[in-house]
Amino acid sequence: MNKLLLIGTLGLLPALGNAELTTNSKGEKVEQKDNQTSAIVRLTDDDYILDGKYYDVTLKDGNKKDVIVNVSTFVDQKDGKKLTRDQALFGIKMTEIPILDGLKNRHSYVPINVYIYQVGNSVNITIEYFAKIYGAKKIGANSKEFTIDQNGEIHIVQ
Repeated sequence: MNKLLLIGTLGLLPALGNAELTTNSKGEKVEQKDNQTSAIVRLTDDDYILDGKYYDVTLKDGNKKDVIVNVSTFVDQKDGKKLTRDQALFGIKMTEIPILDGLKNRHSYVPINVYIYQVGNSVNITIEYFAKIYGAKKIGANSKEFTIDQNGEIHIVQ
């Protein structure tokens, strides 16, 4: 019994010893290390939404199952801030909420594609999806407008 308890405790130690990633008020990723120090994690081009680049994101369908969805990007940054993939994922999830609320049969929701359009600090996120409407499978789309403020934070435009 003692050996089993010791093995279980040792198995948890590596999980407890990892550094934690947080975000500071400027939107920068910060690594909180075990020795109470921190370091800013520099973002690379892979962390940003770039024009004409495609990538995949995992979303949940109406049955809470993972669905891999292709994201298409169209960016004309002008003088605007760069949109990160984390901010884009937040925007995608905020765009999904009214879709699910508006469906009669939420379980039939399956996201297909996501389109991100950025012009300066204005961002539009559109989700195409399948859903059963009165028994027939239909394609729908929902868009939401966002803006990026001076600190690089993304906000919904009401």
